[in-house]
Amino acid sequence: FCGVANCANGESPEGALLRDPEGNIFGTVAGGAGLAGAGGVFELSPNGDSWSETQAIALCTADGCPFGGSPESGVIMDAQGDLYGTATAGGNDNAGTVFELIPNSSRTKWKAKLLHSFCSAAGCADGWVPNALTYAGQSSGALYDGASPLYGTTFAGGSANGGVAFALIPPQPGKTKWKQKVIHNFCSPNSTDNCTSDGATPQAGMTMDGSGNLYGTAQGAGLNHGGIIFELVPKANSWKEKILYNFCSQPSCADGGGPIAPLLMDADGNLLGVAGLVVFKFSPRKAKMTALYTFCGDGTCDDGEGSTFSLTMDPSGNLFGTSWFGGGHTPQDAGVAWALDPGFQDLYKFCQITSCKDGWNPSSPLLLDGTGNLIGTTWQGGAHGAGNVYELTP
Repeated sequence: FCGVANCANGESPEGALLRDPEGNIFGTVAGGAGLAGAGGVFELSPNGDSWSETQAIALCTADGCPFGGSPESGVIMDAQGDLYGTATAGGNDNAGTVFELIPNSSRTKWKAKLLHSFCSAAGCADGWVPNALTYAGQSSGALYDGASPLYGTTFAGGSANGGVAFALIPPQPGKTKWKQKVIHNFCSPNSTDNCTSDGATPQAGMTMDGSGNLYGTAQGAGLNHGGIIFELVPKANSWKEKILYNFCSQPSCADGGGPIAPLLMDADGNLLGVAGLVVFKFSPRKAKMTALYTFCGDGTCDDGEGSTFSLTMDPSGNLFGTSWFGGGHTPQDAGVAWALDPGFQDLYKFCQITSCKDGWNPSSPLLLDGTGNLIGTTWQGGAHGAGNVYELTP
């Protein structure tokens, strides 16, 4: 990234990558991508044995960021090829947005559309600083149908300023406006108890099961002030929250704490994720928490220092992830890609090449392709110091 003037092709990629049916890869950059330098969406297209950046789609202009700025959570795609995402800044009140990118017939130009601007309700009751979106069918690999609701969370805002979970409902026939509805206010059951009866400030999106229930984490509050795993169950005209697990329930927080990575649901309905230094598996059916691996906790360790990104699972059940720090290569131990199969294995330690041209600080979950290769991004490093997209081959 940043290989052209003014970093017009973006810099500092972050968030999950998306691969479309034609094999193109889409992702988000927090900076560059236009005169405003406030990030956007990039597209990479395969060209034989290499890749080329087809375009960088800026959300901002020199006049401002009405569609959002600094997107950090990746994008999703509908069956028509439109892209949807969230931005942590910009919009009417600089509190973030949900946006849609609509391509022309040749997919060479994209038009941005604002679906929701956060903090538009009094007291930011609709939330502030959104995380990633999800929808029915996403966990099975289906594209978004464009007609059912999108769901997400915000880090702040809501009735107790502990963040919200929300639904974004597409327009009715003949209408053009999307409707945002708060389906849960975090920290709301009794905000005078320091939120011990709920979680607060979620920093990850949610996962939906086949029955329409939503699962997620909140990194703050909870019974032990270590965060929670929650479930939101749809009722007739509302949603009911269930607290499935309070982190730091084990001595010395051996079960982890402060989860900020999205959850992965396996075929048996188990929830897998990372909470601080712990890779865990939680069974909602059995209410059982299992620590699969605990990182050493020092950024200089070979195994890295935890993870802030979701896990990736292959058909054999092996898990893959990345750590921002660790690995033993300077500067500042530049990060690790790793596997649990089931034991821990370093796949790659970043900054092995002079000037960190192989990347520094991995900044996305790993995308598994059909041949077993793993694709991800780094926040910095690369040929121009502004991050890269890399592929790990078995």
